[in-house]
Amino acid sequence: MAYEECFDNSLGEDAWDPFCAIEDGLCFAHLTRNGLRGSKKDKFVVGCTPNCTEENYSFTTVDGYLQTIRECCADFLCNDEIHDTDIERVRNRRKCEACRASGSEGCPDLETISCYGNETQCISFVLVHNNSLVPDVSYKGCATPSFCELARTSPYNGYFLGTITQARCCDTLPSPQPLNFEG
Repeated sequence: MAYEECFDNSLGEDAWDPFCAIEDGLCFAHLTRNGLRGSKKDKFVVGCTPNCTEENYSFTTVDGYLQTIRECCADFLCNDEIHDTDIERVRNRRKCEACRASGSEGCPDLETISCYGNETQCISFVLVHNNSLVPDVSYKGCATPSFCELARTSPYNGYFLGTITQARCCDTLPSPQPLNFEG
């Protein structure tokens, strides 16, 4: 039997166990940075799993962003490296219309925002909450292709605390071309 040795904080952030008891398992590190609505909350989970799917997606709108990275590895205690990595958000010269508005009727006021990293799509969706006392919210912004796919295929999103509906993605707005003074 082959057991992988991974960092594991499933018992709490301060309870690290450097042993994975899943036969032929993989180590994983999962970092979610939630900067929506002006907050900045990081959630870092490491451990081992029988199956591991890598993820890297993000969504940016007028009032912040959501970014998730999950890495899988099979080396000795390899899953601590993502925790030490500061995720840089670098603008990529693409732009999208963006908004956050109460209700499902869309956004009355749109801003043009810069996209970051692998965000190559513009997205719009309506977030429906399971509690009828909480109003629906319309969003527009930049997204990675993987976030667009997630929004279309996995409607409930725990980070938004609701169900994503009416998700539509398209190419980003054309970026302005620099002037060419060569003749």
